[in-house]
Amino acid sequence: GTIQMIDNVVPASTSQSHPKIAGKDSIMAMVWYNTIPGELDIYFRFSNTGASGLLGDGINISNPTTGTQQNPDIVYANGVFHIVYQNNSTQELYYLKAVMDAYVGTEDQPTKTFTYFIQNDQLSILLNENFSNHSIEMMDARGCIVLKTSSNGSNIVTLDMQHLSHGIYWLRIEGYERPVKFFR
Repeated sequence: GTIQMIDNVVPASTSQSHPKIAGKDSIMAMVWYNTIPGELDIYFRFSNTGASGLLGDGINISNPTTGTQQNPDIVYANGVFHIVYQNNSTQELYYLKAVMDAYVGTEDQPTKTFTYFIQNDQLSILLNENFSNHSIEMMDARGCIVLKTSSNGSNIVTLDMQHLSHGIYWLRIEGYERPVKFFR
């Protein structure tokens, strides 16, 4: 096989360690911790095209957690990635649930993927580059729009859900074939 760096654009004085990988068939994700002087955060990378899709920049998933994050672990079951990590400063454990959904288009239309996390009443949506400048809507079970935003060219969008009650919601992203159901 081929040996290749996952993220080949690592700034000077950066250290990456403790990688963990999980998935099934072509659905895969990995977590690791990234050390930049003064910061130690947990990073995440996902793919629906197998190992080749894991190459590229990771996304910091431990933000807005302050302190030194370490010891990430990840498992995959029933279409959901379950991630845990430790805040070394406070000795607290954090849990994230990442749901990956994908629309595989025709040969002329690239694969569009996204993953979302819910942590501390924040919904973070991680988009691939095919979703730049798309509108994002969250609807309640009645179909009423309760939150609306745009990706504005960014691959990560965060929605504050603290004012929403627990229940079933739908996430609709412009250009994505169908809304995705999730529970808060």
